[in-house]
Amino acid sequence: MARTARRRHGIFLLASTILILLFISYQDRLPGAQHRRHGAHPDHPAPAFNWVTRNETYPVASYLPIPKQQRRRFPMVQHNFGWFTGRAQVARQQAIKEAFQRCWQAYKEHAWLKDELRPTSGTSKDHFAGWAATLVDSLDTLWIMGLKTEFEEAVQAVVTIDFSVTKSGDSISLFETTIRYLGGLLGSYDLSGDSRLLVKAVELGHTLYGAFDTPNRMPRTYFDVNAVTDGAMFSKQVADYNTVTADVGSLTLEFTRLSQLTGDLKWHDAVARIMTAFAAQREKLFED
Repeated sequence: MARTARRRHGIFLLASTILILLFISYQDRLPGAQHRRHGAHPDHPAPAFNWVTRNETYPVASYLPIPKQQRRRFPMVQHNFGWFTGRAQVARQQAIKEAFQRCWQAYKEHAWLKDELRPTSGTSKDHFAGWAATLVDSLDTLWIMGLKTEFEEAVQAVVTIDFSVTKSGDSISLFETTIRYLGGLLGSYDLSGDSRLLVKAVELGHTLYGAFDTPNRMPRTYFDVNAVTDGAMFSKQVADYNTVTADVGSLTLEFTRLSQLTGDLKWHDAVARIMTAFAAQREKLFED
């Protein structure tokens, strides 16, 4: 019996070792595995301002948790084209890809690390904080189209962006910055698994969280990022009296996803308070 027990133990150890090796091999084949495996990324330049250590004027006592619900399978929303496949579809996909590549090359040549390319004059302009909006917004498209060389080049450029301050000194739109920059970073991270993108998403997330440092924790829709250098000015920050619903109501996806990925509840808490305020106003829409 002792011999049988030792034999079973040996078989168990062998099987466990094989499973572990197979798991490691599978992980190495996943997108972005090299960055996850080493737990490192190229050195990120230190931001000009550390939003993590800034003392808030109106801090939150405790964070609202992310609701825990069982995963549900939803039906597909994509249309099934049926017979509409094959050569025609491939040709059209290739035409779209080539059009994107021409535009991307023009951006690289005339507006690299700028927000937008002026296609007629071949110059550039910055009106989204000067954080290379086109570049960040294109990351997921580069990955989906299989342009991995261009994707890597773009990620290396993103690493150099300082999301703690703006170049122009103007206030930033919380809505535009969230959907273009934070959404672009999180979406491309979820697709590629490249941890460098999550690092930059967290950096930007800390900056955007400053917009919620108001007496009622409702955010400033236009946020003066550079005002943090003036404590007296920043301490006077209050939420807007009126705002477009979408400006504050469409932040939930990106902020909650950032909390899910990092385990830091502060971003989900920030947008959950907005949803609570919306819910409280619902009945007033139909008052007599």
